[in-house]
Amino acid sequence: MTEAEYQSIKAAAPLEETQYSEHKRGEWIRYHVNGGEQVAEGEIIFVQAAGMIGSHHSPLVYYVSGGDGFPDVDVVWQIDVVEHAP
Repeated sequence: MTEAEYQSIKAAAPLEETQYSEHKRGEWIRYHVNGGEQVAEGEIIFVQAAGMIGSHHSPLVYYVSGGDGFPDVDVVWQIDVVEHAP
């Protein structure tokens, strides 16, 4: 991913990037998609901090490249992460 692509994601995210998370930007993870019926894998490109968006709490989420390149990005909740990808 280029710096311009990273900046696009960062600008679109409703909250700041976090420094504290189990998985970090650049790591490959496996995660559940389609309601847990399938497992996908991709590279973390942005880790959004938990926080308030208006009157709603937003959990920590990972923006993950779904393998088809930018701008194909999956928003993955922490609970959907299966494991590190090999």
